[in-house]
Amino acid sequence: MLELQHLSVAYRGAPPVLNDLSLTLTPGITVLIGHNGAGKSTLLHAALGEVAYTGNILLNGTSLVTYAPRERAKLLSLLPQKLPAPALCVREVVALGFAPFCTRPGEKEWQTVREILEKLEIESLSARPVQTLSGGERQKVFLALLLAQNTPVLLLDEPATYLDATFSATLYRVLREEREKGKHILLVMHDLAAALDLADRVLLLEGGKLTFDGTPQACLNVRIPERVFGLTRYRATDENQNEVYFFKA
Repeated sequence: MLELQHLSVAYRGAPPVLNDLSLTLTPGITVLIGHNGAGKSTLLHAALGEVAYTGNILLNGTSLVTYAPRERAKLLSLLPQKLPAPALCVREVVALGFAPFCTRPGEKEWQTVREILEKLEIESLSARPVQTLSGGERQKVFLALLLAQNTPVLLLDEPATYLDATFSATLYRVLREEREKGKHILLVMHDLAAALDLADRVLLLEGGKLTFDGTPQACLNVRIPERVFGLTRYRATDENQNEVYFFKA
């Protein structure tokens, strides 16, 4: 569905942020990890065609540059780290998710908006201007927009930013539900314990290249949290007697 071929991104006067990187996104949840400044956000924005790049990006086997923006938006969506604050109320922002598919939302679309707001437990915000919301509330609203857009490929940049523990659990549940629909999900995460619990596949970005690509268990086996991030691993069991890990600096 989404394939990056020999992708490179460089900003003027600086070394390449991404350097001859190739990646085929598979169905399920793929988590991208790496140090700050490693180029994780750049990779997501390049995949959407929002930054200049060399190489090739394929959607359904066709080069991204051949897609009209509206057609691309039917296949690929992004929840960015920096969120805008348009002069719209919450339900109007969520309804923007239908823009690639219809010029004006009808009753069916508005009903879907209501259902998504209820699913995320933010229906009480429906009429609130987005500009009046906290960072966490805006994060939930733009996640709702992403669900309304309902693309086969979802890109999310630190989606748990500003979220409390309760809604983070809701976010991860929603992502697992999207996985069960066969979606291709790529998200950037800094919380390694949460990432390893959520992911089907883990990618490590270092020096503009992917230096690890494997399962969460393989990531633990080669001690990436310890070797790359300098963390100490702790092991525990949850209420179902499953082994879980957490990490501290």
